[in-house]
Amino acid sequence: MAPANPVDAPPDPSAKPFLDHLEDLRWTLIKILGTWGIASVLAFVFRKELFAVLMAPLWNVAGRDEKLLSGLGIADSFTISLKVALYGGAALSLPFALYFAAQFLLPALTPAEKKLVLPVFLLGVFLFLGGLLSCYFYLLPVTLRFFIQDFAYLGIKPQWTLDNYVSFVTQFAIGMGASCEFPVVLLILARMGIVTHEFLKQKRRYVIVAIFVLAACVTPTSDFITMTIVALPLLALYEICVWVAWAFERRRNPGRTL
Repeated sequence: MAPANPVDAPPDPSAKPFLDHLEDLRWTLIKILGTWGIASVLAFVFRKELFAVLMAPLWNVAGRDEKLLSGLGIADSFTISLKVALYGGAALSLPFALYFAAQFLLPALTPAEKKLVLPVFLLGVFLFLGGLLSCYFYLLPVTLRFFIQDFAYLGIKPQWTLDNYVSFVTQFAIGMGASCEFPVVLLILARMGIVTHEFLKQKRRYVIVAIFVLAACVTPTSDFITMTIVALPLLALYEICVWVAWAFERRRNPGRTL
């Protein structure tokens, strides 16, 4: 008896039609955007507290009595509050957005892939928060102190706009958090055997240049001091990836040495 043709195999009854997937995607996006909107409204209600969080690095460096910021536009207090509320809403709604995205994506993954989702997710959250918090508590104060002292050296009192300061803080913090995500991609590729520790070692010189270019894009001022402060932790993360890639290879080949 001839073997059954795979083409003639009965369709999987659990498989959804393509249009149903599009409908699921549409509702996923609606839920994500709706949650972001609700969270942004809530953040706007507490905008004074959010501004205090954004101002804390500057206050810790210059003191609360120093009036270094000014608003130049008539509606600056409102428009900048909207910007801060959108950022705050994105942060508040992120766990829900990830949950809705997981609801949409997980059914399409194999059991082996599903086992990797939680470790990869936790690693990504840890690295993002680590980058964001290190920027907020260390990099921002160091950078602000440097520029305030540089102004003082020139005999000039800095007068920054509120819009410029908010953009500086948010871009710097979010950019640093996002930059710390690159080890997740490298470790996934290393775990799958697509890249090896030898490959990562050989490309180190190019990675150093790429990291400094990335640091220049992430830092709002793009000066060498701030760029170096941002680049050094990223270089350390890359070196950790090299060692972890070697550990993956050694697990696959126990006799292998570095």
